[in-house]
Amino acid sequence: MAAPTLFLPTDRQLPARDLLLWRTRLKEVENAVLPPNTRRPNPLVTEDLVVACVFSPGQIVALERNTGKLRWRVPLPYYGNSSALEVDGVIYGGAAKVLLAIDAATGSVLWEFEPYSSENERMYALPTVAGGRLFVGDRRGRLHAIAVDTGKRLWSLLTSRAENRQVNATPTVWHDRVVGASNARMAFAVECATGRKIWKTPLDAGSIYEVVPFGEVMLVRTLESIYGIAPESGEIVHRWHWPDEEIRAMEVAGGVLFTVRTRDYRVRDRPPGEPHRRSGDFLAAERDGKELWRIPYPLYLSGNPRWDESTGYLLEGTEVGLGIVDPTSGTRTLQVFGFARRRAGGNDDGIGIPGSWNDKIYVMTRNGTVCALRGEPFQQEDVRGFQSGAG
Repeated sequence: MAAPTLFLPTDRQLPARDLLLWRTRLKEVENAVLPPNTRRPNPLVTEDLVVACVFSPGQIVALERNTGKLRWRVPLPYYGNSSALEVDGVIYGGAAKVLLAIDAATGSVLWEFEPYSSENERMYALPTVAGGRLFVGDRRGRLHAIAVDTGKRLWSLLTSRAENRQVNATPTVWHDRVVGASNARMAFAVECATGRKIWKTPLDAGSIYEVVPFGEVMLVRTLESIYGIAPESGEIVHRWHWPDEEIRAMEVAGGVLFTVRTRDYRVRDRPPGEPHRRSGDFLAAERDGKELWRIPYPLYLSGNPRWDESTGYLLEGTEVGLGIVDPTSGTRTLQVFGFARRRAGGNDDGIGIPGSWNDKIYVMTRNGTVCALRGEPFQQEDVRGFQSGAG
């Protein structure tokens, strides 16, 4: 097996075959992985399934978790989303034109939701489910509440009258309210049961990213800032902002904020004729306003980290495979490569955000190869104290 064309900064590279439990190549895939705006893994892993959202051609595919054998496949009428969601035996996923509820056991479509009639793309946000309701935003600026048992719309709220009011951020639920954000440069909270507006808070830019619980606040991310907003009042408790840097990705665990950042976007601000000097992306950890560590990515590479409690590590989805990072020290202990058989002149090690279940790790490459890996070789007990997502 050929070595990766690019290395992550680490002393150890390991071919996937050394950890491989099974490998399944999905059929008729052109490009499986849509870059995410959430922390949700693709593939999604449940007690007995590995569920892959394929971008092109759009489809949702379920494999048996223990064997990798095909369980069911649901074709989509458009490009697939970046990930799926499972709640109480139902898979929620779809495309920018339609949202599906799928019986996880059989693959039967229970209902479909389209926010309005149009030939254009209608939804970029992913759904959130709580209390028997599903919440999702659309590109006309509305937030919808849907009954999960019937697929019927319970209410629909126009969140803003701004010209660009698309609700592309994935919301979250806190007690009696759903907290979201939009392109109208604001975060907002509305009552789950009725859609009644509770508060709205201005931001420095629009947000297309997932709203993330972090301790006692909700994190709302824009390109240049992360706002810690009190969900009960909408008050900005803290704002993280790094001058001249753009935020590529975000994760939280154990009171630590992990960010992938870069200075490269400032190319648009450079004076005419001045060359573009790339600085590269980096992964950093911060607690209580103090940076704990940072590690670089090679030029032209970046990553999407996800905290995994079962192994105690940050799992990075990158263009050159899986990165394993110790969250306590910032040491990247391992790069795993060679998930897919390469096409001539290509690199098929690019993966989405990794999923996990009971010390096993699951990845999907751009060409639609899904792999299950043993997680035992890189578990460590001294980092198990982090709490997944809670902050």
